[in-house]
Amino acid sequence: MKFPKFRDEFVSINSYARLSFLDRTNIGNARLAGLEEDLHMKGLDYNVALAVFFPWYVLAEVPSNLMMKRTSPSKWLCTIMVAWGLCMYPICSLLAFRLIINI
Repeated sequence: MKFPKFRDEFVSINSYARLSFLDRTNIGNARLAGLEEDLHMKGLDYNVALAVFFPWYVLAEVPSNLMMKRTSPSKWLCTIMVAWGLCMYPICSLLAFRLIINI
């Protein structure tokens, strides 16, 4: 039995809503698990961190999901993980160099 196209779109939108809810609850669970104490946050530090993080997260999530539709998720996730690694390599190299020369 073949379902109409609108049902498939509803299922995918519903899935995105569930995943979005998971993303929002994870940060709340991290706070309950001691995130603020581990990062030595005081007062409104947690709220400021969320206010800085979420707009960029939402802006990056839309193009990422569009690219995931154009390519397969396995290829897209591999690509963004390699890109993240290439971005982090210089930072880690500088930190390691500072540690070696003891600055």
